[in-house]
Amino acid sequence: MQHTLTGHTDDVNSVAFSLDGQTLASGSGDKTIRFWDVATGTVQHTLTGHMDGVSSVAFSPDGRTLASGGDWDDKTVRFWDVATGTLQQTLHTGSVPSVAFSPDGRTLASGSSNGTIQLWDIATGTVQHTLTEHTYGAPSVAFSPDGRTLASGSSNGTIQLWDIATGTVQHTLTHTGDVESVAFSPDGRTLASGSWREIRLWNVATRTVQHTLTEHPDYVTSVAFSPDGATLASGSRGDTVRLWDVATGTLQQTLHTGGVESVAFSPDGATLASGSDDIQLWDVATGTLQQTLCTYGVFSVAFSPDGRMLANGSNDQTIHLWDVATGTLQQTLIHTDGVPNVAFSPDGQTLASGSYDGTVLLWDIAPVAPETVSENINSNGVVNIQVEGEIPLSVNDINGDGVINIQDLTLVASQFGQTGEDIPADVNWDGVVNIQDLVLVAGEFGCAGYIGVLKPAD
Repeated sequence: MQHTLTGHTDDVNSVAFSLDGQTLASGSGDKTIRFWDVATGTVQHTLTGHMDGVSSVAFSPDGRTLASGGDWDDKTVRFWDVATGTLQQTLHTGSVPSVAFSPDGRTLASGSSNGTIQLWDIATGTVQHTLTEHTYGAPSVAFSPDGRTLASGSSNGTIQLWDIATGTVQHTLTHTGDVESVAFSPDGRTLASGSWREIRLWNVATRTVQHTLTEHPDYVTSVAFSPDGATLASGSRGDTVRLWDVATGTLQQTLHTGGVESVAFSPDGATLASGSDDIQLWDVATGTLQQTLCTYGVFSVAFSPDGRMLANGSNDQTIHLWDVATGTLQQTLIHTDGVPNVAFSPDGQTLASGSYDGTVLLWDIAPVAPETVSENINSNGVVNIQVEGEIPLSVNDINGDGVINIQDLTLVASQFGQTGEDIPADVNWDGVVNIQDLVLVAGEFGCAGYIGVLKPAD
């Protein structure tokens, strides 16, 4: 035996030699990585930053970088400079419940269930900053109107205000519970945050609470300011949609019945969309329901900048794009897990979606007149959608009769368990007809056929 290396205080889960054999890296359940000099058996660097045990380590081919994977409560991949022991980059590997575009459309912020937030350069598809101050999940992010500040709400009851240019924390605000939602007012002077049974309206300049709104009996999952900043809409998981007077903090109206995951104002402020087991469009002035969009398990809703299109992300792995004027479904985009967040770029040409499958996808929103649908992912990770020809029916309308009904459910049941390609009842294209296909068809039961169904890119 040459050496016994001691120093870790928990199980050693992974070891790797550098290509020149001079350095050994070890990852441990004590949340650290150690670089050892093989000749002497001494520690060169001890790397800290993972929030759970380190389950794997691997050197890059040139030996300059070490990659490390965190365990269950960390769910990050980190890249380290071997020479200095400094952290180079942190990547998301957990679910991504929140995304937001900067006002100029050049930057996308994505918040992960592992607590990290990444700022992406849209043009290059590269990470500008990885923000790591949150110790728990970051289910909500929002840019200030001037684009200089990012607000992030965390499951540990804090709100961080970040300087976008430097990626550093400017201020920390505290709630009494998990912060599920954040939003800046159009003038940037007020920040709204939703938590357990309450909403707080903060003066951004002084970081003091202006009003605390306490009518909701459950978590406030979504908050949104009207375009003029006078009204705040809030949705609660176990309750309703409420409209508040921002200046006074008083309740104006109560809309919707049943739990609400997301709310969004149209750009002209005349319409409010609320996402629940369906999507409801409300006349803000009168509080009356304008129309109900037939869908299932809605996590998030967002209007396009021109107000003509509404996007929603759902727990059935889909994103739907709706024509607001007619209430008809235009396109369906597919992830491999639920989609808790969607956001349009300021020019309306790109839709960002964050999913529980651990990915952030950028969709190129094309005009719809389709029959044949093709898509590809370019070098920047943008899914380009192209459509031509006649209008096809929903993939869930298996028998093509123009409505999703009992016949379609019967077809799924008759093909249940079949595997292979191009099976009509395999509506999510995963190669097998199973319970997921049954849920997707049942979730749109009674809906009419629609256009532009997209398969995920290979």
